[in-house]
Amino acid sequence: MVSTKGKAPKLVLMDAGFLAPLIEEFAYSLEALAHSGLTIRGYTDSARHFAAWVCEVGLQLDGLGKGAVDGFARHHCRCAGGRRWNRVSAKYARRAGRFVTFLAECGVVPPPPAPAEIVHPQILDYQR
Repeated sequence: MVSTKGKAPKLVLMDAGFLAPLIEEFAYSLEALAHSGLTIRGYTDSARHFAAWVCEVGLQLDGLGKGAVDGFARHHCRCAGGRRWNRVSAKYARRAGRFVTFLAECGVVPPPPAPAEIVHPQILDYQR
């Protein structure tokens, strides 16, 4: 009989699926910006979790955007790796959002729509 007492269970990494090579590129981009190894791991862990969730819910590249990050932030996490969260933290979701921004900057996903400019009606009258 093999004793497992005192041994940590083997961690199951999240499967980033088709996004795995892009997460590696994301890590290189963060390294080029002189981020620490700890910061890079935090961002890539969030990106890998996001990618696993994307694969789980069946999203494609054209479906990745703010709505996908919001859905990820609200998902009732039962993902691989022993996570059992009701939701991911806001910081964790922002890190996943930074990965989506990276994908948009690389032209892999559509860029987010430009925010609508809100102009007060009196200013419009004055400009006319």
